[in-house]
Amino acid sequence: MKKIFAIIICLSMLSLTACTQGDYSNAARCSDIADSVKLSLSDGQEYENYDSSHIKYNFEDTSLQDDACIFYSVDSSDINEIGIFHVAKEDDIDELRAIIENYLRDMKENQRAFIESYAPNEIPKLEDARVYIFGNYIVYTILPSDQRDAAIDEIEKILLK
Repeated sequence: MKKIFAIIICLSMLSLTACTQGDYSNAARCSDIADSVKLSLSDGQEYENYDSSHIKYNFEDTSLQDDACIFYSVDSSDINEIGIFHVAKEDDIDELRAIIENYLRDMKENQRAFIESYAPNEIPKLEDARVYIFGNYIVYTILPSDQRDAAIDEIEKILLK
């Protein structure tokens, strides 16, 4: 059993590494990527984009990205959320990634009890939130693993040259 678990972990890490390597386009609009990802999820959920005030409030330095789109499930018992950010300067990737990771950490630490109060079955998604880098794009996902895989496959398909 331990060997199977170790193999699954290794495959997951390889999958994550594969998403961060490659020659990616730098021309896609985040909202266009988001629209394609919403279609690829095919989960019956309705998704809505957050407005710019959400980004300004939750992602400290909005000057790092030159484009962004964050969308979420409108079903209040579902915490599905995906954020797609583009930075013009490659030097800003690490700083914006740290801000995004801080946002996810804040959700895990400060909003966990609230989420547990109305949707306890959603906590595994929150605990398994991930951040990916595709060239100058940074993506975070709060999704079940099958939907996350579909979303990341779609993003990679759009961005790979």
